[in-house]
Amino acid sequence: MRCTLSQGLTLIELMATLVVLAVLAVSAAPSLLDLLDRQRLRGAAENLRGDLLLARAEALRRNTPVSVAFRTGGADDGWCYALSDAGPCDCRTHDACLIAGAPAHGASAERFRRIGLSTNLRLGAATFQPARGTVNAGTVTLTAGAREVDVVLSALGRVRLCSDTLGGYPPC
Repeated sequence: MRCTLSQGLTLIELMATLVVLAVLAVSAAPSLLDLLDRQRLRGAAENLRGDLLLARAEALRRNTPVSVAFRTGGADDGWCYALSDAGPCDCRTHDACLIAGAPAHGASAERFRRIGLSTNLRLGAATFQPARGTVNAGTVTLTAGAREVDVVLSALGRVRLCSDTLGGYPPC
């Protein structure tokens, strides 16, 4: 008589493998969500920094004041900001914020989900002046859960990022 070896997996072996994979997936999910939130926060902060530097450059280049108007809110409240050379505008209104007649840069909570925005800027806007690129000083704070990044505007138009809760940035 010949003895044959069967190849393959039994149902019990397959179920045990699936249980181990499910436990690993459930334990890794919070870390993955935290990583995504940190990356969204970094992306939102870098995007805002770039748009503020663009507003300053446009004010100097066009020899006209350029404003960045903010509508603040939490992660689910629908915040936004946009650039305009016609004074502070309503970033919630389509085509209300223009530079030289063209739609201007900006961002919103729709693009950066789970990120909140607040500011201490007077009248909720930063206006860069054409003479030297100066601006009304203030801070815009972006948050994701317990983490936050501050985008700090100096009166001379300098834009810097800092954070006490997110690595990779100098402390505030």
